Amino acid sequence: MNILYPTNNYPIIDKLPVKTSVESRYPIKEVDFYINNNLIYSDFNTPYEYEINFNNLNNIERGDILLSIRAYDRYDNIGESNITLIK
Repeated sequence: MNILYPTNNYPIIDKLPVKTSVESRYPIKEVDFYINNNLIYSDFNTPYEYEINFNNLNNIERGDILLSIRAYDRYDNIGESNITLIK
């Protein structure tokens, strides 16, 4: 489980595409996208990507943001990757 784009310490822009790479011995069931530990999107199909529209996320605090991606396989094994976005 890797976040391919953006990279760590990337500056926040209005619309930020997020691209991931997810591999598992078992089929992937779900990939969840979190900002500061708040779920913002769940993806159930490849490619596991999402465009974050920061204009629509009014409850985001000022300052750096933690972007987390969690992948679950059919047995609920979890892979996780995190990066910091700079505001």
